[in-house]
Amino acid sequence: MKAIRAGADVVSTCETLAWPWYRYPDLAELVDNYARSRDVTVLGGAGVNPGFVFDALPAVLSVTLTRLDKITVIRSLDASKRRYSFQKKIGLGMTPGQFTDALSKGEITAHVGFAESILLLANIIGLKLDRVEEGQEALIAERNYETQYFKIEPGQVKGVVGHGSGFINGKEVVRVELRACVGCEDFEEVRLEGDPPITWRSTGTPGDPATAAVIVNLVPRVLNARPGGLITLKDLINYSYTA
Repeated sequence: MKAIRAGADVVSTCETLAWPWYRYPDLAELVDNYARSRDVTVLGGAGVNPGFVFDALPAVLSVTLTRLDKITVIRSLDASKRRYSFQKKIGLGMTPGQFTDALSKGEITAHVGFAESILLLANIIGLKLDRVEEGQEALIAERNYETQYFKIEPGQVKGVVGHGSGFINGKEVVRVELRACVGCEDFEEVRLEGDPPITWRSTGTPGDPATAAVIVNLVPRVLNARPGGLITLKDLINYSYTA
């Protein structure tokens, strides 16, 4: 709000701003109205995840299908290569009980934004979802592990697997999954079921430098976005399958 008051356009990496009407509809309306009143634009969820892997990327890949039945996106990353704050927020070195308790109390978050990514993706391609579900579970070490910041013993948390699903008429049509653990393989995979079926796989997107790149590369698009207000990547992406 301070940036808007100063007349500045905003590009935010905030995960819940990727589709803010899901968790915070009142705040989303407040930001939108205030930004419009100052003739500025606010873009949320501009990063790697949300902002690319779980939403923009599969949306663009879907343009090659004539019939789309289901989208599955998996992101796997080696948590030992990530910064301290990331390793801490996924509960490395905790017992399973400590992990569950800390997650429920908000002392750790693991990944934030599964539902927002699903809703952003669905709205880009025109899917009318009935409901969205999300959850996260600890991955338990079977042996000793050590990172730059944590020592992990057998039975302690070595990572997390998080997931979100979008449903139409009780059928799962979108699933996103994040696996982050010490020793996990770095890759991303997008599976598009339909006609023709397509599987795309990478060797992994470096989260921190790629997020910075997304922000910088989107600046000109945000500056040119009109009439302003609170927008999402849906307003910037027009190359996808159309449901």
